[in-house]
This record gives sequence, structure tokens and C-alpha cells, in this order.
Amino acid sequence: MGLHRFEHDPRRRTRLALGVGAAAVVLGLLAAVLTLRPWAGDTAVRDAGAVAALPALPAPVPLALPPLPAAASAPTTSTTASSTTTTTTTTTTTRRSTTRAAAAVVGTGSGPTGRVLALVNAERAKAGCGTVAGNAALDRAAADYAALMARTGTFSHTGPDGSSFSDRVRAAGYDDPGGENIAQGQTSADEVMDDWMNSPGHRRNILDCSFRTLGVGEAQDYWVQEFGR
Repeated sequence: MGLHRFEHDPRRRTRLALGVGAAAVVLGLLAAVLTLRPWAGDTAVRDAGAVAALPALPAPVPLALPPLPAAASAPTTSTTASSTTTTTTTTTTTRRSTTRAAAAVVGTGSGPTGRVLALVNAERAKAGCGTVAGNAALDRAAADYAALMARTGTFSHTGPDGSSFSDRVRAAGYDDPGGENIAQGQTSADEVMDDWMNSPGHRRNILDCSFRTLGVGEAQDYWVQEFGR
């Protein structure tokens, strides 16, 4: 009879249902907690293992740039200008700074150019060479070239027109040119011969025993010797 009343008492059934439900909820929560704690621990362990397994990063290595090469200093070159004197057995020059006005004259006969011829033969006699004979064609070539240099103010074995001494000698009618000496600034035959004899190239021409003829010209202190064979 009592059981029957319990089964049929709605309030008791409700309280019983609420109690059972609450207990079920509590048991469910407890089960969830007990289930979550080991998973969280496993995750922590896995995370810790993962961290521990990461290789340690190497310490940064400073880059050592090679030192830049020192700026190369510009090479220092010292240039010493050296003057060279070229003399040949065909053309030689002697020059002085003084000038004087004079008409062009040739070597044959008297006067400065005749004196040059005489002095040349005196020097050749000392050296054991035969005398050179005056030659009209060579005199003309020498006189014309002395006058040309005086007129144009040039002083060179190459004429203003590009001619060589051989060209000028042949143009004057002499076929076998031997050599040429020129000088400028000397005021006498003795002075120009002294300068020529103290210059190796000029002296070599004057004492060349193969030369047989000579023409001499002078104009305004420009002097020319034309030797022939």
C-alpha cells in the first residue's frame, strides 16, 4: 500500500526524477573532467617534446668583409728630356745669334767665300787629304741656298720647298753631291771655319778625303758649303 502511494504520488516522482537528473549531470561533469585532464597533459608533453626536438639555431656569425685594397697611388714617372745631336757625313749645321746684311757671294775668287775655300784646303792638307777645287755649279747651289735661308728666315738642310741638299746640287747642274755644311751668325770666314772645325760633323765633311770639289755661299751671315765627289 505504501509502495502504491509512492508510485502514484506525483511530487515524489518529480523530486526523484530531479535528484536522478542532478546526479547524472554531476557524474557527467566528473567524467568529462577526468577525461580532459589526461588529454591536456598529453598535449603539454607533446608540446614540450616538440620544443625540445627543435635544433638549436646557430649563433649569428659576423660577416668579415675583406679589407678594401688601399687606393693604388698613381705611378710616378720621371721623364728626363735628353737632347741629342745628330750629325751625318752629308749635312751639318752651325748657328750663331748675330746677323749682318750682306749680298750673296760665291766661293771662287777673293772675299769671305774664297777665304773659306783656302782654309778648307789648309785643314785638309794637315789631315793628309787632297785639296778640293772650287766649282761654279756648287758655288751657285751654295749661294742660292744661303740667300733663300736669309730671305725666309729658315735654317735647315731641308729647304722651305722640301728639297734636300742633293736636290739643290743636282738642280744647279752637279751630278755627284757629297755633303753640305751650313752655319748662321758668323761674321767672317775665319769665324765660321773655326766653328765648323770644332763640330765633329762639320769637321768630318771638311776632312772627307773622298770629296774633290767645293762650293761656298754666304748671305746675311748664313753660310753654306756644298761638297762634291
